[in-house]
Amino acid sequence: MSPPPFADVLLPFGDTYLDQTFTYLIPPPLLGKLSLGDPVLVPFRKATASGYVVGFLEHFDRPSRAILAINTKTSPISSEVLAFSTWLVSRYVSPPWDALRSFIFPANGHERKQNLILPQKQANSLTKEQEEASTEIKRALLVEKSQTFLLHGITSSGKTEVYLDCTKAAVKQGKEVLILVPEIPLSFHLAKRFQEVFGDQVAILHSALTDKERREQQARIQHEEVSIVIGPRMSLFAPFHNLGLIIMDEEHDPSYKQESHPRYHSFVVAEKLAERQKAVLLLGSATPSLESYYRGREGNIKLLELKTRFESRSLPHVTIVDMKEEKGKTPRPFSFTLLEAIQETIKKGQQVILFINRRGFSPLVLCSDCGYTFHCPDCSISLTLHLSKNILWCHYCDFRKTPPEVCPDCQSQHLTYRGFGTQRLEETLTKNVPEARVLRLDRDVASKRGGSKAVLEAFSKGEANILIGTQMVTKGFHFPNVSLVGIIHADHLLHFPDFRSGERTFQLLTQVSGRAGRGEVEGRVILQTYDPEHPAIQAAASQDYKAFYEVEIEARRKALYPPFVSLTNLVLTGQEEEAVEKQAGALREFIEKCRSTSEDLVVLGPSPCPIEKISKNFRWHLLLKAKTVEELMRLGKETQTWYAKEGNRKVRLTIDIDPVRLL
Repeated sequence: MSPPPFADVLLPFGDTYLDQTFTYLIPPPLLGKLSLGDPVLVPFRKATASGYVVGFLEHFDRPSRAILAINTKTSPISSEVLAFSTWLVSRYVSPPWDALRSFIFPANGHERKQNLILPQKQANSLTKEQEEASTEIKRALLVEKSQTFLLHGITSSGKTEVYLDCTKAAVKQGKEVLILVPEIPLSFHLAKRFQEVFGDQVAILHSALTDKERREQQARIQHEEVSIVIGPRMSLFAPFHNLGLIIMDEEHDPSYKQESHPRYHSFVVAEKLAERQKAVLLLGSATPSLESYYRGREGNIKLLELKTRFESRSLPHVTIVDMKEEKGKTPRPFSFTLLEAIQETIKKGQQVILFINRRGFSPLVLCSDCGYTFHCPDCSISLTLHLSKNILWCHYCDFRKTPPEVCPDCQSQHLTYRGFGTQRLEETLTKNVPEARVLRLDRDVASKRGGSKAVLEAFSKGEANILIGTQMVTKGFHFPNVSLVGIIHADHLLHFPDFRSGERTFQLLTQVSGRAGRGEVEGRVILQTYDPEHPAIQAAASQDYKAFYEVEIEARRKALYPPFVSLTNLVLTGQEEEAVEKQAGALREFIEKCRSTSEDLVVLGPSPCPIEKISKNFRWHLLLKAKTVEELMRLGKETQTWYAKEGNRKVRLTIDIDPVRLL
């Protein structure tokens, strides 16, 4: 039988709402020589484009141009990757090219090296609780069947020791291990611990690497020179051969959700990857997502618990300070209790972490005479002052301007700063505590190459006695000399228009509190709030996850939110406000027509998004609720097809299945 004469080639062009495949004639020299996943060069319009063969056809009834050549500068895509990519397109209603490019790794002229195992440091011996949890997981590793575990351990209970022990077992069986972290700074911290035990068997993958460094790490994985890969969500698509264990540390973290196409959640992809590779998936957190803990309680995944701190250390003592009673007593934003505790801690030679979930100097600059506030001209939010760079900065669209010396409305020179960010907190602290040696960790620092790693190493070595940071400092770091954690504004997230605001507040406060008292010194936490009786604040202060869970899960059940339903957020954006609003109404009408085939569907909206405008684009959305995600996948595909034919091309539609942010 003669080989098929036509090939479907996936290209990074075309209508992203529909398919991106184009049919080409296979020239005689390539007939019978092409395989699925081969990279090829093809003519596209007036240029040459690179794509991948994703199908073959015996017949094609329209004129077709011919493939030019095989692209030798790009590696082929395996059938396994193609199948996984196809699933990703279906699960998240993603444009095909965006799904496939997650798996694409550049070709590299890497020479295979002989492994040199560095001198190894032994892992700590396990407690009885840790041993019991580890034994369950290692037993599952022997079965070679996909299984999911949730390791719920209070802060400093030694989850990392369980990770190390299970990793040893998997590597001994000749299997690969993937360790996922929510953000890049945590990968440095965790990699150091694993490299102490496993030497150069550890590869690190993240977006802060240079292209050369990333290619080198990918090549080490491809050539089976390493057994362990550590990194954020992009590591899910590394070229594994025999994956046996996936560890998802801090599984509750919203950073595990990709906010651009393909808009996947790392847990869903990790679970699918574990299923395809017959691997064990281990989720770990002191504050699991309500969805994961519910699945554990219902028996859908195996729930393991670590209820005591490592070496029987006590949880830090938490003091709640009602800031309504602190006016005028001390320099804002410090309470007398916190300022005094900082000074005492430094005198003892111990360290302090101060958490404020806002970067920059001041989040609001206004005229005290006429009330004018400085807003981004392209977004519906205020500009943040970054004093170190002397700029007003929009954290959404990156608009920047030099702060004026006078009010643009009334020409007054009385411009005032309201609110605190990390930079202003640092300035206020050094003025009032002269002996403070301060380091800062926020996105401004992390955006500089090597910035996060340098700060964390310096603080670990004791080169500073105070670390000020945003939520980056809440996650998994182990600093034995930190005895005090100060939470500047505990209610910052509480009143966001998002059903997860209480959960996120509880998670952040519990996690950052857990940074105190991890060594020989007893820990203390001072939590400043204007809402001391809020259930999330009270539960975080007592570090009582189950008390918070019982209250929150009932609220979710009554309001019909996950884990009792699945969600899709349909977001419409465009520069003409009237056109966006009109298209949102048309979308609602289409969804209503689909309702006849989906009786359980709940539709909220359309309404303006909580942040109504970003980067000159007005934003409206509809929130869909259904009992199964399969129903939302079907509806998402129907909506995608309808919009490609009927939608206003000046208004962009984004389909976000499993959203974690609704702003």
